[in-house]
Amino acid sequence: MSTETEVQQVVRASTRKESKKKGQDRSEAGLIKRFKGDGFRYRAKLIGVDEVSAARGDKLCQDSMMKLKGIAAAARSKGEHKQRIFLTISFGGIKIFDEKTGAMQHHHAVHEVSYIAKDITDHRAFGYICGKEGNHRFVAIKTSQAAEPVILDLRDLFQLIYELKLREEKEKLAQKDKQCEQAVYQTILEEDVEDPVYQYIVFEAGHEPIRETEESIYQVPTSHQKEGVYDVPKSQPTINQLDLFGDMSTPPDITSPG
Repeated sequence: MSTETEVQQVVRASTRKESKKKGQDRSEAGLIKRFKGDGFRYRAKLIGVDEVSAARGDKLCQDSMMKLKGIAAAARSKGEHKQRIFLTISFGGIKIFDEKTGAMQHHHAVHEVSYIAKDITDHRAFGYICGKEGNHRFVAIKTSQAAEPVILDLRDLFQLIYELKLREEKEKLAQKDKQCEQAVYQTILEEDVEDPVYQYIVFEAGHEPIRETEESIYQVPTSHQKEGVYDVPKSQPTINQLDLFGDMSTPPDITSPG
């Protein structure tokens, strides 16, 4: 079977998936299933890629989109057309493949994407900014159908990853607190079993003495010691994942067949 035939079959399967999007399961389990592995595919066209000066901003995206649409219009007047692609959205990020050859053209991990903007005057266009500090690029996409489902998938992906990471950090902190508590009990046990505080902890509060080997006692990391007292790491400021999304307004590409 040729590569082109295989890609066509993938695209047809992708179209069937798109038709089933209505009523999508947006529970955590449903989204994890949706974004694992290769994730979800969308057919589209690549309008272009443009270097930009910052990591976010509606006006920045709008200017870049208009620039890229202008370049695409000029190319079309010479008989050149936008590259047909399909893009996948998964835990691995955004991947863009050439529809004809199946070759991957771009791969941007989730942490590399700093801003996503939909074009409110062209319902099939959206773009995102990616890259590292000092090397940002705007990727403009023309979807085969409305761009809104793609943007919703990206929103769900970013929010899901954030919530899973937050839960993981809380579980790590809870485990660390438990280990610290065990270390306190062990210290009291070793210092003075007749101490009133020890008597309260073990007998009145209902905690059993912890008898562990010295090697198994939790050691406070040096970086967290402060004059002999455990210094609780400061919590990170809350990040609103929805701040990564914005709107822009550019003239619809009326002369384009799609």
